[in-house]
Amino acid sequence: MNGFGSLQRVKGSFALFDGATAAEFEDAAKQLSTSEVREAQSIIEHARSLGLGIVSTLIADLSAGDLGDQLPSDYLDGLLVEAVDDADDDDNVLFDLVVGAVQDAFESLGVDETTIAQMFSDDVTVADAAIEAGSESALANLPDDGEPLDAFISDFVYGEPYEGEAGFDAALSSSQMKQKGKARVGSFAARKVHGKKVVYKGAWAIRKGRKVIVNKRLPNQTVRLTAKQKVAVKKAGLKARTANAIKLRVKSFKKGRKLGLY
Repeated sequence: MNGFGSLQRVKGSFALFDGATAAEFEDAAKQLSTSEVREAQSIIEHARSLGLGIVSTLIADLSAGDLGDQLPSDYLDGLLVEAVDDADDDDNVLFDLVVGAVQDAFESLGVDETTIAQMFSDDVTVADAAIEAGSESALANLPDDGEPLDAFISDFVYGEPYEGEAGFDAALSSSQMKQKGKARVGSFAARKVHGKKVVYKGAWAIRKGRKVIVNKRLPNQTVRLTAKQKVAVKKAGLKARTANAIKLRVKSFKKGRKLGLY
């Protein structure tokens, strides 16, 4: 077994880190050397960058009606395949990471877990309806362009939200947080979006291996996207999917393969 073989024992924990408990994630990390942790984290970060870029592209193109004759489910599948097309990913390790990142990105933007699960349903009608509904909710929750959007992208791809905040809550302005309220399990909070009241409920979730409380937007609440928000979502996609970021992701993944990471 080479120096990176120990990752074989815990790659499931890293590949599925969003579904693990904080204790399980920390126990897995303790078994790795610093260099091994960095290699694994690098691949995860690149996958999350691609996942956020896919979500940004999907919701922007849906809102603009740029899917042509493609169904939303086919369009999403195409974005997923395109993201890993140039990688040596015979075991679908990177693909699974990117799918998980897409799901987490939607949840971080306030889409409920049921809708996210339905996006990947074998029933095309169900999947298409869920993708359209989830994309609309994600658009409404996207932080404003500038510092809020930059903070959201950085927190999602690279780091932890500030203590006491989670998900897209970390990217809200202080005035928005006062309107919306900090998350508490089972409690309800609301904020105004273009004059319409949008209601959230506090619930537990796993973010980057830690158990945190997030405000999840309740379903069936629609808000029209402004021109400014459309610009913001396109910018989010561009920032998350720069050519340099994709090259780094592919390079990191191939290096991990060579070193026995997977």
